[in-house]
Amino acid sequence: MLSQRRRRSCVPSAACESLENRTLLTVTANFNPGPGKLTIQGDTNGSPVHVEGTPQFGTIDVYHAGVHLGHFTNVRQFRANFGDGDDVLHFSAVRMAAVVKINMGGGADTFLVDNTPTIGPSPDDHARLSGNVNIKMGNDPGDFISLNSNSATHGIYFVNVTKMLGAADVNFFGTGGTNNLEFEDVYMTSSLIIKLAPHGDVNGDGANLLFQDVIAGKVRIFGAKGPDEMRIYYSRLVQEFTVKLRSGDDLFDTHIGVAANAFAGPLKVLGGSGTDTYDQSPLNTITSTETTSSIEFFT
Repeated sequence: MLSQRRRRSCVPSAACESLENRTLLTVTANFNPGPGKLTIQGDTNGSPVHVEGTPQFGTIDVYHAGVHLGHFTNVRQFRANFGDGDDVLHFSAVRMAAVVKINMGGGADTFLVDNTPTIGPSPDDHARLSGNVNIKMGNDPGDFISLNSNSATHGIYFVNVTKMLGAADVNFFGTGGTNNLEFEDVYMTSSLIIKLAPHGDVNGDGANLLFQDVIAGKVRIFGAKGPDEMRIYYSRLVQEFTVKLRSGDDLFDTHIGVAANAFAGPLKVLGGSGTDTYDQSPLNTITSTETTSSIEFFT
């Protein structure tokens, strides 16, 4: 009877040490090579998770806190699930056809995409996600999505259906410098849905949505339930572009100096319950229809 009440202890062994190490990690990266599914899970604990592309399409390296979590080939599904900490997920020069699903969890979280690997040895390259992309932020203050084309010769390409939900601030920053198609632009070639959280500007540029040098297909933007300032410039919108301003006193600004936009599809600017302003540039090109409703001021 006494032996039945004893607590079993682990005799020191390689197996026990391995189990303990996995438990202590704040972030894990697990790969199932059959379906090509990579799952990243945990809390970044103040250190970003870097997902970096390689010269081989579909092959990526994952790092956290200076630790190389793995080199993964033929990635066809990508999942990331984070907890309630202030988490950062940073894609650099990632090129893959994977379906991407990201849940950033609670806290002031950041999802970044750029062209320059900063941890591993791979060179600058295009960032290209060819599968559907679903990014779910936590609707929290500080939630930030940034797509930054930071290379003189490479751009960012989201090829399929993309959804970005629950960020306080969304920033697409291409560097082409015109509304023509240029390598270093940000491309959303299929359809894009953005739904903003009501917490305003995160990165200090004064806007909670910014499109600079963006080439996009069908776009639907749903403003926050609070004040919005949205800026669109040097961008080409080739299909229907709809912005729905909700509650709050909002500004939809397409007049940023001489940085003209080209709207090739229908343009719809729909105001909400606050006092809303639409700043129209005389330099913009609108080749289809323009529809506005519930806009109090046109400037």
